[in-house]
Amino acid sequence: MVMSAAIAATVGGIAVGVVGIAWPFVSWRAVATLEKPKYVVLKALGQEKRSFYDREPAITVRQYAPYLVAEVTAEGKDMREAISDGFRQVANYIFGNNTASGSEETSEKIAMTSPVSAEEDFRSMKGGSGEKIAMTSPVTTDMDGTKYVVSFLMPTKYRTKEDLPKPKNPNLRLREVPASKMAAISWRGGARPTERIVESKKQELLSALKEAGIEVEDASPKLAQYYPPFAPRFIRLQDLLLPIKD
Repeated sequence: MVMSAAIAATVGGIAVGVVGIAWPFVSWRAVATLEKPKYVVLKALGQEKRSFYDREPAITVRQYAPYLVAEVTAEGKDMREAISDGFRQVANYIFGNNTASGSEETSEKIAMTSPVSAEEDFRSMKGGSGEKIAMTSPVTTDMDGTKYVVSFLMPTKYRTKEDLPKPKNPNLRLREVPASKMAAISWRGGARPTERIVESKKQELLSALKEAGIEVEDASPKLAQYYPPFAPRFIRLQDLLLPIKD
């Protein structure tokens, strides 16, 4: 019995170890296959950042193609609380709290647009009998003072916002985002972004743009988060973006 218990404990320990080793790759692979906003890099600024998973410039100038989003304006005592509230509302929509396009009764379930808090925040949440929208990435937050606009990218199979299922939540909006030129600073690892981290990255980006002679159109940043909070810290990828003048 003692020997059996020891063997069981050893096997269990090995299994936990294997899962622990594989989890970073599983998290990375899951997000790598998701649909993301389409853009081309026009210019790279600063030094290249290297990691185990990729090698890319820390600061880039990007030309984004038009895309569709589902978004909601959220408020909270801090950024994390507001983003969490906004995430819940938009995820509720993509999980089926909607009415399918061209129907008055049928809902359309949309698979959530990123795994960013699905397991943690929505394990007990009931969506609806609606259309499920394919997963995409990232979850994006526009910041303006104390208000945060949390948005999920919609899959490209929906050509216009009229093609999307209609939200039942009156606070949720469907919007067509036009083509835009953005400056982005990217980083991996660390804790979930806070106001302090966002401000630090914003100042770093503004400094690099000033040095390159690039003018910002609006100083209100947009935060894009590609990984769920339960993903290992060292693979989490974030972008902070600012619109720039042509």
